[in-house]
Amino acid sequence: MSNIDYSDVEPEKFEIRACLSRCGQTLSELFLIVVGLTLVAEVLGFIGDTLGPVGNSFMAIVAAIIGFATQGAVAWAIVKKYQNEEVTFKDSLVKGLSRLPSVILTILLSFLLMMGALIPVGIFLAVVIPMTKSALVIILGGLALGALLLWVVTIVSLAVPACVVENLGGLDSLRRSRELTKDNRLKIMLVYLLAFVLMAGLAVGGVFVVGSMFAVNGLSSLRELLNFASASMENGFNATSLVFYLALFLLSTISRVVYNVVCGSIYLELLIVKADKDLEEMSEVFE
Repeated sequence: MSNIDYSDVEPEKFEIRACLSRCGQTLSELFLIVVGLTLVAEVLGFIGDTLGPVGNSFMAIVAAIIGFATQGAVAWAIVKKYQNEEVTFKDSLVKGLSRLPSVILTILLSFLLMMGALIPVGIFLAVVIPMTKSALVIILGGLALGALLLWVVTIVSLAVPACVVENLGGLDSLRRSRELTKDNRLKIMLVYLLAFVLMAGLAVGGVFVVGSMFAVNGLSSLRELLNFASASMENGFNATSLVFYLALFLLSTISRVVYNVVCGSIYLELLIVKADKDLEEMSEVFE
């Protein structure tokens, strides 16, 4: 497969409004496929919750890996739909799973890159904060660490889509993600922040909805609600624990759908911007 060379292309602007519009279009045109792909990993994680500690840990790892593969599959489906090609759940899933070895390598390299960036800063803050004992230093240090994490995540966030869609290896996927996000990282970070705010809002809303369902138990605070949920789950499956499991499952699924759609839409928009041409002219890249 030949790589796309962006070096001689005049960079265009990445428009947040266009990206959000792409997200909405994706949900309207590929809703069932996106939800179906997302559910593959979510169901595996749900099954893991019913197993013992060892089985739960193993299934959590499997679900996480499959989740990244289906994230790439969603991006593949978004690109194919843009090219006016027929997109099916089966083809998308097969495409994502077929790239599993490279996806695993890409994930590991991305993790190492993030740790390599964060550990030195974390060590510095761990040394400086006890010396100063200043609340302001702690707050600024936390904000700096969070900003650095988001910046690095933004740089590597398109590695898995590039791995699946463009059939790239681990290192090439990271290079492609860095190349695609260059010149537009602040705007991309803002889109991700909007997505995270939406997911957080859904989570908080879900907590209040579930809490209101059990108001008859005298639950008046979030801590009491979480303690009640934990105790119910530890006692095995019953009507109460099942409600909590299903609520968590639904919230996790919705959040992952949002992230997969946002990530895939950003990937497509940047391909269009960086290439400065219709993707139909580059269709051989995505075979």
